[in-house]
Amino acid sequence: MTEYPIDFEGLEKGSIIPGWIVAHYAGCTPQSEPKQYDLKRLALKDKIETHFSKERGVNVFITAHQDGLRILTDVEAAPYIARRRRAAKRRYRRDLADDD
Repeated sequence: MTEYPIDFEGLEKGSIIPGWIVAHYAGCTPQSEPKQYDLKRLALKDKIETHFSKERGVNVFITAHQDGLRILTDVEAAPYIARRRRAAKRRYRRDLADDD
């Protein structure tokens, strides 16, 4: 596994981690090994979230952005969280209906 080629201290809300950096970390491209790439991108996302939480005491929300990642600003995160919450409620209701 390659080391993280990212300056974690240089990241802030609104930062974009381009796909080529994720590909460098993953050791593959989304075209060559899509599942492996997505798993590595998710691991990198978790690593960044952990850094912000433990080192800075800040919660961040990170989304996929093209082939890379984007750390949402507070203004972007609010509607994102609301959409995710509504989607989770719909899934929950659908699952309850399926159990009947």
